[in-house]
Amino acid sequence: MSQKENQVLLRGMVERAARQFDLYAEQHAAKDTPDGDIKANTNRQLAYDMRAALKVVEFDARVEQSIERQTYYLVCGQIVFRATGEEDGAPAAILINTTVISPDGRFAVLQIARAQQALQAQFHRRMEGQTLDVLDCIIQGIMPLGQFTPEEFNAAPEGQVVQPQVARTEDELQDMLKAAGISIAPGGNA
Repeated sequence: MSQKENQVLLRGMVERAARQFDLYAEQHAAKDTPDGDIKANTNRQLAYDMRAALKVVEFDARVEQSIERQTYYLVCGQIVFRATGEEDGAPAAILINTTVISPDGRFAVLQIARAQQALQAQFHRRMEGQTLDVLDCIIQGIMPLGQFTPEEFNAAPEGQVVQPQVARTEDELQDMLKAAGISIAPGGNA
């Protein structure tokens, strides 16, 4: 069963429970006794709580739908590097592209840092097996690609297969860079 089907099923069950509590409240109120009034009020409160929970779930679903679409950016950067231990040698440079996701559509300092981390992680994947020191990571261009769900962004054109681009969290990027033996200062430079 899909998540959406589960949500529909759960909503129906909560609505049914709220109606049942309404029924119990009516039955206890009809007894016209102090004990019946207490039980009626308790059941009214439970029915109210059930409906309030549904409103919170509706709000969460709307928030989830708005967050589901995120702005994707293509980032082009230049990695300046040198072989480890060759401080006298001339540095080399390579152009690298990566994608960065912004949940709110803005590309502020945090996204710039993530872009530099993602560029360096892409560089180390490409240069796997070589011991290199990153001297600088220069962002040369940032192009907004639009708002997509991950499924939309990774959808293959008809008749083609596309390897999904996995959105990396800051922690995942840090782990990848740590595994590559590099650390990044908060400003993004190695």
